[in-house]
Amino acid sequence: MDNELLTLKKAAKKLGISKCTLYRWVNKDWIRYVRLPNSSIRIPQDAIDSILTGSR
Repeated sequence: MDNELLTLKKAAKKLGISKCTLYRWVNKDWIRYVRLPNSSIRIPQDAIDSILTGSR
């Protein structure tokens, strides 16, 4: 699987949800994410793929 790290904006677009909703998912640990040293958040592509295929 591709392990690319996506911004919240790109990840939300791929999931078909708003950036605000995705941020809530991150805060509730409903999706895997990576926090970078500059405190920005990235979503791994394989986490998105898991949700889209229903294999969370």
